[in-house]
Amino acid sequence: MNEYLKQYIELQKQFRETEGDPDSVRALYTFKEKLELSEDKQAKEVLVDVYDLLDFKKDAYELLCQIGNRSDKKTLKRLGILKDYAENWGNHYALPRPKTPEEKQKEKERQAQLGLPAFRYHPNPLETGAILWKLGLLRNPQTALSATAVARRPIFSIQPPFTPWRILHICAQSASPTAKQPGNMTVVFKMISLWMMV
Repeated sequence: MNEYLKQYIELQKQFRETEGDPDSVRALYTFKEKLELSEDKQAKEVLVDVYDLLDFKKDAYELLCQIGNRSDKKTLKRLGILKDYAENWGNHYALPRPKTPEEKQKEKERQAQLGLPAFRYHPNPLETGAILWKLGLLRNPQTALSATAVARRPIFSIQPPFTPWRILHICAQSASPTAKQPGNMTVVFKMISLWMMV
């Protein structure tokens, strides 16, 4: 057993025992970056496992295609499983790298500086990626501003996961406890549906 495998087993155990605690995920990301810089074949073999654990299925499949022994039945079986995941999931469901407390504090300061309004049903849309801030020039020449004023003016866009039906689902989940009873949920749904049509 090589040193990379020993460290991976230790990190995997910590990850599973803490059920994906942010510190264990950060440790896995640090280990992943270390393995990506290494040219050692043993490091690349362990990197496939790290990619798989963090749900980078496409990256795990591509790397295993490059370094895997195709005469080994276990490798072929794993390639088949990873190929299915890579085609259907890609890297879309990979665990995001958790932010450190310092990064979270900077994000709060940035959010306060940009003047993002408070959303009742979605308290932190920047962290989840629901809203992307874009800084750029205004297209309307009548509202043209100086370069420094433009740099300070935030423009935001709502990302596709928050479609009207997703918003409807969030509103329905936050309904009062009496509304969540089976007979009353249809009333809440109809009210929200009418509100969405307006």
